[in-house]
Amino acid sequence: MKSFQNNAGIIITVILVVIVVFSYKTFFQSDVTQNDVTAEGVGKTVVDLYSGFQSVTLDTSLFSDSNYRALIDFTALGVPVTSQPVGRNNPFDRITP
Repeated sequence: MKSFQNNAGIIITVILVVIVVFSYKTFFQSDVTQNDVTAEGVGKTVVDLYSGFQSVTLDTSLFSDSNYRALIDFTALGVPVTSQPVGRNNPFDRITP
């Protein structure tokens, strides 16, 4: 207890410095860090995306392939889709034999 009384001024000074620093960081410094969102940065991103799309090529030889041409569209033939039995009301319920 005697050492506390001898060093009370130093301890109080340290506590006050901590409170002042905490208050300054909380109230006077902005928490919001600005990302590099500028018109130039956004424009560069758009140009990069556009140039990436320009380099895309589609292989249309698939549509001239004999296997593709052999596919049949059954909706054009009027074939009805038969209804199938649906599952259980609660799929997470226990299965009882």
